[in-house]
Amino acid sequence: MIRTLVILAFLAAASPVDAAPKETETIQYYSISGETLADLRRDMARHGPQGFWGYTKWWITWSRNCDIDLEITITLPRLARTARLSECDLRVWNAMTEALYRHEQMHAEHGRRAAAAIHASDCSAPRRVIQIWAERDRALDRETRHGATQGVTLLD
Repeated sequence: MIRTLVILAFLAAASPVDAAPKETETIQYYSISGETLADLRRDMARHGPQGFWGYTKWWITWSRNCDIDLEITITLPRLARTARLSECDLRVWNAMTEALYRHEQMHAEHGRRAAAAIHASDCSAPRRVIQIWAERDRALDRETRHGATQGVTLLD
């Protein structure tokens, strides 16, 4: 009996834990202001991350034991208290930011899928998997014109 328990304890300790990738998602905001949609477009061009209105960065790390960490950071615009928009422009703004959030979540999903693919392959060629999903990020932006075809627009 004791011998069986010792063997079971040894096997449990020796077996790798098949843990899913650990994910951390952060949403950060940058402030913009204006009185018109044109003002908001200019302010986002000036203050947006890497020249975009919104931006998602995902970063995957892994250990020798194939413990995978996925960090996702989404950067979005937020109206400052000083913004003075008409009700109509505010509706347009809200629709655009909802579309932008959905678009950025598509990029975040690419990070999740990359992490899952690395995990499924037991960390075989993780850099190649990352390259594939990073290219899918670029293709998404080409196909949607950085979300414009999905409603990421501010038309007067």
